[in-house]
Amino acid sequence: MWENDIFPLYNNKTNDKRNDEREMKKTNKEKAIIPPIKKRWSFKGYLSGLLAIFTVGTLPAKANEDILVLASDLVTDGFDLVWPEGLDRGDVRLRFGVGYGFKPDYLGSNNLNRAIVPLIEINVQDKLLIQGTKIRYNLTNHQMLRVGPLVNYKVGRKEKANDALLGMGSIKDTIEIGLFAEGRWHGLLYSASLRKALGAKQGTVARLLVGHGLYHGEKTMVITGLRAFWGNAKNNQTNFGVSEQQAQTTEYDVFRPGSGLNQMEAALYGRYQVMRNVRVEGVMVVGKIIGNRAYSPLVALRGDDYQFSSGLGVRVDF
Repeated sequence: MWENDIFPLYNNKTNDKRNDEREMKKTNKEKAIIPPIKKRWSFKGYLSGLLAIFTVGTLPAKANEDILVLASDLVTDGFDLVWPEGLDRGDVRLRFGVGYGFKPDYLGSNNLNRAIVPLIEINVQDKLLIQGTKIRYNLTNHQMLRVGPLVNYKVGRKEKANDALLGMGSIKDTIEIGLFAEGRWHGLLYSASLRKALGAKQGTVARLLVGHGLYHGEKTMVITGLRAFWGNAKNNQTNFGVSEQQAQTTEYDVFRPGSGLNQMEAALYGRYQVMRNVRVEGVMVVGKIIGNRAYSPLVALRGDDYQFSSGLGVRVDF
């Protein structure tokens, strides 16, 4: 009794909290919803993950397709345009290697996934380029402007990738077709693409990259870049939205994010030329989910609007 007189505010809050917890347990039992998961990301954990890149014996046994996309998009996505290697490419250049990367297990997740992936690039006369999951053809081959069609294998989202996705269903893999334009002027890089998915309700997306060289030595280069991503209403609904059917099988309310910019990224890319045809590459990316997409239950309730990715790889030119 005396506790209520001395700590009335504390005890009221405590009782309210206990009542809320009882009500939540009751609601969870009645609706069989998924209890919220704790945030698993932290700067300390992320830095520990980066250090694990250099640790032998801790590598996962199974590669993840999403990390292959990370390697394709970040480690090799246009950065060669800033300072070409100056090697004699001939008619065909083959570049193979292996990489180790970290990436959120879904767009908006607060959990990082990691895997070892192959790095593959085939360049035919600087016109046909097969790079990771993408195939591009240069219709013009001037350093200030390259344009042409592209085809990309778009990796979907598996429901079992994260507890936050349970009840949402999986998003199937699909093919994207579109156009790209890119070029460089001195140390400035610019690249843009527009892609239309042929299935999986992925809609249409646009990507813009602007980068600039920070340092270029005899064997070392460092480049920074900014990337922006736009999606139409169909694309954003698939990746950030909650339909009426999904609302019935999850704890989430119906959510329709609409079209618009969905993510901004800042990237730092580095490369060291070990030998004439062998190089080590690394990239770190900090991203931010923006606009209505940041209010998605998958982001605001169960994930994080800040996104972090990294990768390290070794590639050999043939």
